[in-house]
Amino acid sequence: MFDRMSLIMDLKCVNEEFNLRLEDLLNADDFNFSHDILGIQNNLNREERKMENLFVPRFATY
Repeated sequence: MFDRMSLIMDLKCVNEEFNLRLEDLLNADDFNFSHDILGIQNNLNREERKMENLFVPRFATY
Protein backbone atom coordinates (compact mmCIF):
# COMPACT_ATOMS: atom_id res chain seq x y z
CA MET A 1 0.00 0.00 0.00
CA PHE A 2 1.18 3.49 -0.81
CA ASP A 3 0.98 6.37 1.60
CA ARG A 4 -0.34 9.84 0.83
CA MET A 5 3.09 11.46 0.56
CA SER A 6 4.27 8.82 -1.93
CA LEU A 7 1.18 9.44 -4.05
CA ILE A 8 1.79 13.20 -4.01
CA MET A 9 5.41 12.70 -5.08
CA ASP A 10 4.39 10.22 -7.80
CA LEU A 11 1.76 12.60 -9.19
CA LYS A 12 4.23 15.49 -9.19
CA CYS A 13 6.77 13.40 -11.08
CA VAL A 14 4.25 12.11 -13.63
CA ASN A 15 2.76 15.59 -14.05
CA GLU A 16 6.18 16.86 -15.16
CA GLU A 17 6.30 14.22 -17.92
CA PHE A 18 2.65 14.16 -19.02
CA ASN A 19 1.19 17.52 -17.92
CA LEU A 20 -1.77 15.81 -16.24
CA ARG A 21 -5.22 17.34 -16.27
CA LEU A 22 -5.31 17.14 -12.47
CA GLU A 23 -8.72 18.74 -11.99
CA ASP A 24 -10.26 16.30 -14.48
CA LEU A 25 -8.52 13.42 -12.70
CA LEU A 26 -9.89 14.59 -9.37
CA ASN A 27 -13.43 14.75 -10.80
CA ALA A 28 -13.19 11.47 -12.73
CA ASP A 29 -15.42 8.47 -12.16
CA ASP A 30 -13.99 5.68 -10.01
CA PHE A 31 -12.96 3.51 -12.98
CA ASN A 32 -10.88 6.16 -14.76
CA PHE A 33 -9.50 7.60 -11.52
CA SER A 34 -8.37 4.14 -10.39
CA HIS A 35 -6.87 3.38 -13.80
CA ASP A 36 -4.57 6.38 -13.62
CA ILE A 37 -3.68 6.27 -9.92
CA LEU A 38 -2.98 2.53 -9.83
CA GLY A 39 -1.26 2.66 -13.21
CA ILE A 40 1.02 5.45 -12.03
CA GLN A 41 1.84 3.66 -8.78
CA ASN A 42 2.52 0.36 -10.55
CA ASN A 43 4.45 1.67 -13.57
CA LEU A 44 6.49 4.62 -12.32
CA ASN A 45 10.20 3.94 -12.02
CA ARG A 46 10.94 6.16 -9.06
CA GLU A 47 14.71 5.99 -9.48
CA GLU A 48 14.65 7.19 -13.10
CA ARG A 49 11.48 9.27 -12.66
CA LYS A 50 9.97 7.77 -15.83
CA MET A 51 6.96 5.62 -16.66
CA GLU A 52 7.59 2.02 -17.71
CA ASN A 53 5.62 -0.62 -19.60
CA LEU A 54 4.31 2.00 -22.07
CA PHE A 55 1.75 3.18 -19.53
CA VAL A 56 0.14 6.51 -20.38
CA PRO A 57 -2.35 8.03 -17.94
CA ARG A 58 -5.79 8.74 -19.40
CA PHE A 59 -5.57 12.30 -18.11
CA ALA A 60 -2.23 13.02 -19.79
CA THR A 61 -1.90 15.96 -22.17
CA TYR A 62 1.85 15.65 -22.86
